[in-house]
Amino acid sequence: FSCMSMLRYFLCLTLALCASSTVFRLVIEEGTRQVIHLKSFGFKGNGQSNCTIILRDFKYLTKSGHTWAPSKTPPPLPIGFALESRETVNFARLEENVHYPDGQCFVYWKREERLSIAMNSEKKVVDKETEYLIQDDVNENNQQVIDLSKFVKPGFLSMFFYNCNENTRFSFDVEVRQYNVENGNIVYLDVGREHTPLIYTIFGVVYFVAFVVWVVYHFRNRVHAHKVHFLMGLLVFLKALSLVLEGLHLLVISLHGHGALYADIPYYTTLTLKGALLFFVILLVGTGWSVIKPFLTENEKKIVLVVI
Repeated sequence: FSCMSMLRYFLCLTLALCASSTVFRLVIEEGTRQVIHLKSFGFKGNGQSNCTIILRDFKYLTKSGHTWAPSKTPPPLPIGFALESRETVNFARLEENVHYPDGQCFVYWKREERLSIAMNSEKKVVDKETEYLIQDDVNENNQQVIDLSKFVKPGFLSMFFYNCNENTRFSFDVEVRQYNVENGNIVYLDVGREHTPLIYTIFGVVYFVAFVVWVVYHFRNRVHAHKVHFLMGLLVFLKALSLVLEGLHLLVISLHGHGALYADIPYYTTLTLKGALLFFVILLVGTGWSVIKPFLTENEKKIVLVVI
């Protein structure tokens, strides 16, 4: 691999490690967007779920000369966070691209299941439940802990930040903690996904058994076995290993709310190798290598190198 390829690989690996977390944290400095999708999560509800927002250094900024400074007066329109139902993550992300007409805003489209957590503004949000981010309610660490667990209902809920005030900015450091309780234990995976670590591990064992059967069969029938068959066996072994490591990866997230290097790096590395070997094997089978002919032509070698 070239240095650029290795750099891209480690960059993608770093982004993947950062994304593999259910404890979400976001820092915004002088943001301008109307809507930001923070996180989506599947809740069990009925007192068996937790949703907590830890808000630090929340500032509503207005123009003061040539700089942006914290406003000394309450915002005229709502600004804050909302927790509401969405069918999928993609539907939730679409909210960031919606252009609202003048005089309209994200929270003006009434949803009965919405919970809005807003600053005390001149115009209120019409919702079923509303809490205000009162600046005097922060603790000595300049952070406010907002527990929404009692409002959480069963379903797939999405957390948004919204700002209905035009020509203004905002800054904050927010951490969202969401989890369910299963048999008295905290589970940071969505409802319905709490058993996925075990399922991935079981399928990994099944693939490993298939790998053993494949290798034993071809060793006993070496006359009819070709090199490409053993590459296929290696591919099945990497598939089994990636499934077991994915089960470990999800188990760590389920227990701690975020990934760990000892689980994430082996998983993503194995996943990358499996994908590369899959394309390599498909190319070799297409050229007839080791089955029809024991070599590759110069053109075939160039095609393999280009695809790899």
